[in-house]
Amino acid sequence: MKGQISIEFLLVFCAVLSFLAIFASAFSEIENSSRFALDVQSAKRFSADLSNASEKLSFFGDKTSIEFRYKIFNEWELSEQSLFVRADSKTFEIPIPENIIFEESSFFGKVVFTLEKIDGKLFLSGN
Repeated sequence: MKGQISIEFLLVFCAVLSFLAIFASAFSEIENSSRFALDVQSAKRFSADLSNASEKLSFFGDKTSIEFRYKIFNEWELSEQSLFVRADSKTFEIPIPENIIFEESSFFGKVVFTLEKIDGKLFLSGN
């Protein structure tokens, strides 16, 4: 009786391992899609935060700044007055307010963006 239970346990265990092996790539794709969706939502919030911060800074004097903190799962690229979120073959573009000046650059991981008013102009930097 004990031998039969052990064999049944091994069969069930092998079936579960087979299931996990077959569907691991599907789970990985779901995780990647979820991370891309989170990045897109964060990028939309970033654009809205920049817009609000630029309005706030217009009332303050020079050398004032506002910081934004984001955790980025995929690559964010700032270029041509747009923010591009890139993952594998997917790309999502979000416009950046035109009154903000920045250098073209890419970001990944934990990033702190700083919007600073200098000589009446708004400069965006990130690290």
